Amino acid sequence: MTILGFSKDVKHDLDEYVRIGRPTGDFLEAVLENDLMLSFARADEDTQRDMFFIVKYVYNILPIGCYGNKERVTSWIERRGMMGAMAEGEEKDDDLHEK
Repeated sequence: MTILGFSKDVKHDLDEYVRIGRPTGDFLEAVLENDLMLSFARADEDTQRDMFFIVKYVYNILPIGCYGNKERVTSWIERRGMMGAMAEGEEKDDDLHEK
């Protein structure tokens, strides 16, 4: 457990999902998609115990556009997270400079 109240592995998986859109495991996918019952069904004993802290981290730290429902999660993964969003922004900036 970390100072956040849940495992470093879970934090790492969430941070990589945000940063590069790396798909998570089934448990975190259900958390990110806001599916409470499926989250608990997929959680092991430790993550069930830590669920409050995991959800608190998602809600307070992660960008709003990367969680909440299946469509947001799928879109976040497809655009490769923050790195993909930044690259898209750079491409748009380049388009502006070319005109």
